[in-house]
Amino acid sequence: MQDKHNWTDAEENNVKDKDFYKDGYFLKTDLGFFVVQPTKSTGFFDNNKPNEAYLSFYKDISDIDNNKPPFYIKTINSVDTAKNIAESTNDYINNNKNIKLDNVKEHIDSSIENRKNLFQAFANSEKEKYESSFSNGNSNEIEIARKAGYVQGVCECVAAIGDDHALGKKLLSEMNVNRDMAKKYANPETFKTLEQGIFAQKPERKQELEQTQGFKL
Repeated sequence: MQDKHNWTDAEENNVKDKDFYKDGYFLKTDLGFFVVQPTKSTGFFDNNKPNEAYLSFYKDISDIDNNKPPFYIKTINSVDTAKNIAESTNDYINNNKNIKLDNVKEHIDSSIENRKNLFQAFANSEKEKYESSFSNGNSNEIEIARKAGYVQGVCECVAAIGDDHALGKKLLSEMNVNRDMAKKYANPETFKTLEQGIFAQKPERKQELEQTQGFKL
């Protein structure tokens, strides 16, 4: 298992307990290894949050076999989000000299907090604008135009998120925008991007995401 971000699996890294890590993703960096492990594959997970994943950082891959605790571990709301954070942190390591392990931890925590803040700020701002636009008895034509602008704004944000479908799905849910609304009100090019991304997910994956409750990072 290998992709454009050089994610590998337990077997490729000669991890002894391959059964436990059979669903895990491994990313080598200059300072250690990221491991993204779906919580449901470990036997320790919340039944109400089936998509969560552990994001761990080990100083050396041998630490796993030697049962050493990871340098960093955090429960993330989905595998996609955890992988995205690991990839951005790896870019940070590659683009900066004299990086230390404490810097890695700070960068991960900062990435998580920034995602949460940006999401919440956008959600609050767009919802306020949307609700206020219908408070003055506007004509039907104006209401439709404003609704179209609102939906387009949400869709552009989801498109910009890219492959992080868990975050995109949560944004669509919070903003009360579904596929039919996007098709009706969003620009054709924006909708096309979503059709090839978040709306193109396999039915079982889509169902799993819809079952996720809350937004946890």
